[in-house]
Amino acid sequence: MSHDLARNADEARFMEAVTKLDEIEQLIILHGMRAMARDEINADQFQEKYTALLERYRAGEELTLADLGIAYRMACAVQVGRSEVEADHMRG
Repeated sequence: MSHDLARNADEARFMEAVTKLDEIEQLIILHGMRAMARDEINADQFQEKYTALLERYRAGEELTLADLGIAYRMACAVQVGRSEVEADHMRG
């Protein structure tokens, strides 16, 4: 039970921190979390890649969808013959 309370508290702190980010920062973080959930990257890779992306964005550099790997996912959805609905879901 105390483990669940600690987890809920951690989740609440995380969500509070995310809501303080602007939309682009949220996109960067949430895209990284999606990649971790899919076992595409581990926590160390997340920290390295997405910290660098946040730093670039905060320094005023424009980021592209390709920087986040989003364009690659969209191309893969088309290549493997997924339906338009699935491709839209991957974009969203």
